[in-house]
Amino acid sequence: MTSPRPLRPYEEWGTTLHRDILPALWDKFAVPNGCTAIALHCHSLGAPGACVVAAALWSEETSPVYPLAAVTISGFGNAVKNCRTGEFTPADDPPPSYVYFPHAAKDALMFPPSTADTAMLTHTARLDRPMPYREMADLRGKWLANWEEKFAGRIAVPVLIGLAGRDGLWLRM
Repeated sequence: MTSPRPLRPYEEWGTTLHRDILPALWDKFAVPNGCTAIALHCHSLGAPGACVVAAALWSEETSPVYPLAAVTISGFGNAVKNCRTGEFTPADDPPPSYVYFPHAAKDALMFPPSTADTAMLTHTARLDRPMPYREMADLRGKWLANWEEKFAGRIAVPVLIGLAGRDGLWLRM
């Protein structure tokens, strides 16, 4: 007997959100407060797993345990500027657990000219967190190559995508 293929990071996150987190939130908060549905909003790297995978899984349920009305996405597009590759090969073998971005490079990427008050940039070091390498490698090497065929066509609720015209990371294709 063969074991099932391990889930990629975004598939794992979306599956956990759909099967465990959203049903628990629905039962604990939405039902007691008379809510009628969930509108799931995801930003940046939360979008692939949270919105796309969870919404695709929800759409295939015959009797969903929570009502999903819509999905909204911000800060995420369908192509990454300057780094979309078919395969991503790490510089280190084995690859690091986390990736650390220089603060100046991160600020330049996240805040194109004239999009943020310079005082905001003084908080970069305090707010910075490393990115799990596995998540970045999966996005660049796997997710961008097949998300449309594997998940997008399965979503059966309205989807709103808000992509800023001056976004530093994402392109709309």
